[in-house]
Amino acid sequence: MLTLACGENQLSSLDVSANTSLKYLVCNLNQLSSLDVSSNTALQHLNCMLNQIPSLNLSNHAALKFLYCNDNKLHTINLSGANALTYLQCGNNDDYAYLNLSGLSALATMNCINSPSLQCIQVSNVAAAYANSNWTKDANAIYSVNCATSVSNTETVMFGLYPNPANNTLNITGVQRGDQIQLYDMYGQLLLSDVCVNDGPKNLEIQDISDGLYTMRVNRNKTQYTKKFVKGSFE
Repeated sequence: MLTLACGENQLSSLDVSANTSLKYLVCNLNQLSSLDVSSNTALQHLNCMLNQIPSLNLSNHAALKFLYCNDNKLHTINLSGANALTYLQCGNNDDYAYLNLSGLSALATMNCINSPSLQCIQVSNVAAAYANSNWTKDANAIYSVNCATSVSNTETVMFGLYPNPANNTLNITGVQRGDQIQLYDMYGQLLLSDVCVNDGPKNLEIQDISDGLYTMRVNRNKTQYTKKFVKGSFE
């Protein structure tokens, strides 16, 4: 099978793992809460917009040229291996803070508007990104060659991290019951999400994550606050 079109069917799940030759997948306007296309590395066209998908891993999809993933619940989009991508539609997603487009030299058109959490889009050439009228984003998002060092900390909440650097346990101070805590790596991939059940300090075990630079985000009453910390001896 080379083409599968199953859009507008209220599907809640879709298994395409056996369809390894699939080149065109259209599954928009369903109720999909996940989509695993790791076996479909021949994909050239993927339309999964208007679903409930939280993450997409397309790191091994060197043939992919067209991606429509707007209007989902994405917090992670991994495009690190999609070097042939020419068209990306990923707007109307509320939860992803970073988007890594580095190395995607063929990307002619990109639209990520109406993504209020998106702070930084990592690119290989900042000047070219700003000059490209076919790339559209919200005004609060910036282009940077290194998003890990470009997004400023917000100091308007009593939210602290110590020790910093940390190796095993990270202490989070100033959080309150109901705060949502999210941990992102330097590529914007969500590693952890938790909700505080009590007021006061919260301890986070980080011994199993790799050394590097990370971003902690606290969501409180529809307002987001971020701070960076270093795991291990990363420099």
